[in-house]
Amino acid sequence: MQFSFDSDFKKIEKCKTLKDDYYKYVEFGSEIPRQGWKIHISSNLDSYQIVLRLIVEYCTKYKIDFKYIYNNKVLKYFLSSDCFTTQAGKCITIYPKNDKLFKNIVLDLADILIGFEGPVVISDMQYRDTNIFYRYGVMAAQSDYLLIGGTPIMDNRSFFELPNGIEDPFENINDEYHNVATFLGCTVEPTMIIHESASGNVYESKYDGNVTILKEGRKNILGTNSTAIGDIKNEEKIIKQLETLEGIPKYRLSFYEWGITI
Repeated sequence: MQFSFDSDFKKIEKCKTLKDDYYKYVEFGSEIPRQGWKIHISSNLDSYQIVLRLIVEYCTKYKIDFKYIYNNKVLKYFLSSDCFTTQAGKCITIYPKNDKLFKNIVLDLADILIGFEGPVVISDMQYRDTNIFYRYGVMAAQSDYLLIGGTPIMDNRSFFELPNGIEDPFENINDEYHNVATFLGCTVEPTMIIHESASGNVYESKYDGNVTILKEGRKNILGTNSTAIGDIKNEEKIIKQLETLEGIPKYRLSFYEWGITI
């Protein structure tokens, strides 16, 4: 299935579209800031076309620049374990022109996208319990550096981190939705990453005083045979069936936290 909204874009005055191997870019003539708040919309395979049409309608109405995955093959890649971890789930990116517009867009889309899900975008902050994610970073510069007070600072894309002087306008709102860990760092303590993947990492961990292997499956990410979570559950089932055999690892526990099954 191919996703195409060319007929919609041709109706937009002064609208320019560009395309690369992954995204189609929609621009409305005004200059994108060098850096600032950017918004990522996550989705899954089943709902992506609906989510995309809602974003297209909103952004073209208010002439807000954005980019989107435009074919099914690329979409599956960005929702799979093959994708680079920090890029997974970034199906649509919106480029607000200023801080005020950024806040308005997030609040508007929170009402428009009620009920839709997608993978957690690791590099971003999630707005409440929606499929809307955001981060402060470079937008229109061929650079990995932010300029804060004229000083270059590395634009960290591995996890959500704000440079000094930049405040998250939704921090207090998000505190009500982002649960405190009940297992990670408490019952189970990861000590080292053994393998990293968009579908979930493998860690050496401590549990009940012993060294254990901790495997995670990320929600809404495609796995080897089904979904990432489905693969983890299937592995758990097989281990339980074979645990009396010599050399088979012993199953300890599983739990669900932050959209991840472990």
